[in-house]
Amino acid sequence: NTTLKSVVLGNGLTSVPYRAFYNCTALETVVFGENIVTVADGAFSSCGIKELTLNSKLKEIKSGAFAYCRSLTHVKLSESLESIAYDAFQGCNIKEIWNPSVLVLTAGATDYGYVAQNAIVIHPNLTDAKEVLS
Repeated sequence: NTTLKSVVLGNGLTSVPYRAFYNCTALETVVFGENIVTVADGAFSSCGIKELTLNSKLKEIKSGAFAYCRSLTHVKLSESLESIAYDAFQGCNIKEIWNPSVLVLTAGATDYGYVAQNAIVIHPNLTDAKEVLS
């Protein structure tokens, strides 16, 4: 899909299905409903998402969920996050991360789905996140 620019995932959803928005190259904005706990394999792979704010209940990001979202530069992770698949963010260009979760991220590392591979700044909490990701 080359026309879908934004999507709001309602509070009735508990997961984003497998490849639900795969290759929606125009998709820049995603709003996660408060009850989503899982983002399935390839759900947003190869989309045009620029900034990502995950809801507070999200626990798991599966394989390739945001892979090759090359415009993705800022990510606010969930405080409930327990698992990021090995390639969940592969091929992204994330520069800044807010990480209130129990996962320990290191700039330049490829663990936790490559989320921090290109990171310049990793914030250990959500302070000032609203200013940048609003």
